[in-house]
Amino acid sequence: MIQVYFLGTSGGSPSKRRRLPAFLVKRERNTILLDCGEGTQYTLMQYKLGINSIKIVGISHMHGDHVFGLLGLIATMGLLDRRDPLYLIGPKELKEFLYNSFEYSKFYPPFKLEFIDSYEDSDIKISTFKTCHTIKSQGFFIS
Repeated sequence: MIQVYFLGTSGGSPSKRRRLPAFLVKRERNTILLDCGEGTQYTLMQYKLGINSIKIVGISHMHGDHVFGLLGLIATMGLLDRRDPLYLIGPKELKEFLYNSFEYSKFYPPFKLEFIDSYEDSDIKISTFKTCHTIKSQGFFIS
């Protein structure tokens, strides 16, 4: 069974009732976070969804409302003693964005970040497809 949690459905900026884009998908042994707007980790904690249970993060594009929460989420994972690798599917700019941020902030995750184009195991398969947006963007197909 697949469970989908709508953590944030606003765009551009949060509102009083809606947070920035983030969706959590759970299936058996895999927890996938799709996009990570600012405040995502707060929502994950609020609903006790297990920050360190996230195995894969998919980022659709590099607009801030979809990615600015990721650095804080990764930092919190480190503070919570995460040791398992985190798999990241996103635009090629994502890696540079994160590593530059780590360098400037002098924070280095105590776990490995694996930048990948797709993911597959015995439980789930994740692939991407191009979407139409103002910048290069992608959607995610999960089966």
